[in-house]
Amino acid sequence: MILDTEQKRVFLPVEKAQELQNMVRNLLKPKRVSVHQCTRVLGKMMATYEAIPFCRFHARTFQWDLLDKWSVSHLQIQQKISLSPRARVSLLWWLQSAHLLEGRRFGIQDWVLVTTDASLRGWGAVTQGRNFQGIWSSQEACLHINVLELRAIYNGLRQAENLLRDLPVLIQSDNVTAVAHVNRQGGTRSRVAMAEATRILCWAESHVSALSAVFIPGVDNWEADFLSRHDLHPGKWGLHQEVFAEITSRWGLPQIDMMASRLNKKLRRYCARSRDPRAVAVDALVTPWVFQSVCVPSSSTHLKDIENHKTKKSADNTHCPRLASKGLVFRSSGNAHRRSVASSPQRGPVATGALRVPRLTAVTFDGMAVEHRILAGKGIPEEVIPTLIKARKEVTAKHYHCIWRKYVSWCKSKNAPTEDFHLGRFLHFLQTGVDMGLKLGSIKVQILALSIFFQKELAPRLFCKGSAAHTASFCASSGTMGP
Repeated sequence: MILDTEQKRVFLPVEKAQELQNMVRNLLKPKRVSVHQCTRVLGKMMATYEAIPFCRFHARTFQWDLLDKWSVSHLQIQQKISLSPRARVSLLWWLQSAHLLEGRRFGIQDWVLVTTDASLRGWGAVTQGRNFQGIWSSQEACLHINVLELRAIYNGLRQAENLLRDLPVLIQSDNVTAVAHVNRQGGTRSRVAMAEATRILCWAESHVSALSAVFIPGVDNWEADFLSRHDLHPGKWGLHQEVFAEITSRWGLPQIDMMASRLNKKLRRYCARSRDPRAVAVDALVTPWVFQSVCVPSSSTHLKDIENHKTKKSADNTHCPRLASKGLVFRSSGNAHRRSVASSPQRGPVATGALRVPRLTAVTFDGMAVEHRILAGKGIPEEVIPTLIKARKEVTAKHYHCIWRKYVSWCKSKNAPTEDFHLGRFLHFLQTGVDMGLKLGSIKVQILALSIFFQKELAPRLFCKGSAAHTASFCASSGTMGP
């Protein structure tokens, strides 16, 4: 091989190219050739893959024809066979010197990533921030998943043709068979898979400078996987950035973009519709959200505008919403310079120019604020508290916050203080869960959550033994199986 470091290409020496062409000509002259002669030519072809682009692909037809007509267990190496017309046509490619002396690029390339995936429903592809997808026909849906994965690669390349022309393309797929057929430029196990790989390689040879593939785990292939299983909503849009900036300059910056994607999000924290490692949550409609308040910064200039507007239009806008003087939510004891917004108890049409503010009818429990207050009470600096809160698993935190919320609601129903610990009241709350048929494991989780809430080490062993016996009798009376 000739290594050209200036062009960064590997070339096949001219004498070796001529030797290979002479062997191919000798193979095409007679009607019948020996298996030994065919294997020698095939070995020479495969040995040039480092210097000739797509050489393996152009040897596959000849290789398949040889495997069809020769078996090591049945025929001798000197046995004569006849090459099929298709195999003979494929060998003509090797007689063109331009193909053999083109050279192959080596070294690090600026690959353009194309991520693909297929399901029994359809296919999806992602490249350079663009999404492509399609649905299989009833006939295609009956094909093997390996074939569908290869067809997904072909469809993705065809759809993104204008983005990939004359560039080195790297396919990312979670299917090992598809990756192997791209890298090995075909295969000899499945004719159907080879036919799909042929379509990919024929397209790649005339449209891109290089083609390769790598395997990625299915967990990381979430975006193409979503496209293969769901229709991308055509009405996906986002506010113009200037409009969004104008709104936030008046009303303040929101905490999270509730329904967004990586492409149209306006905030760093957003909730996505499908799996997204950068999103804080998936599917805003089923995620248990805990909001601090509907609020605006007290230093915002729009508060003065509201007061001026109310002064000038007090005669006409008697039903305009007003700002509440106190917060309507449970929050931490830290300095939060905010004012919550509440609606006026009066009813009536909102006049032109009036501010439409959501009506808050209930207090919202904030478990994060409770945990912030607990850690602050231990004397932990404010800068460290967010890190400690994130250290707890999200599922565990949700369980604890849910138990705290239930305990606060229960205390309010009994007109009892919430934050003052009382052993009798604590056991009474646990007994309520036991009477509802909670298992011992759930009772222990409640005890652990309330131990953190009150910052006390609570371990009522006698009560746990009694609740276990009560749970067993409850399950027996109700006809259900115990834990």
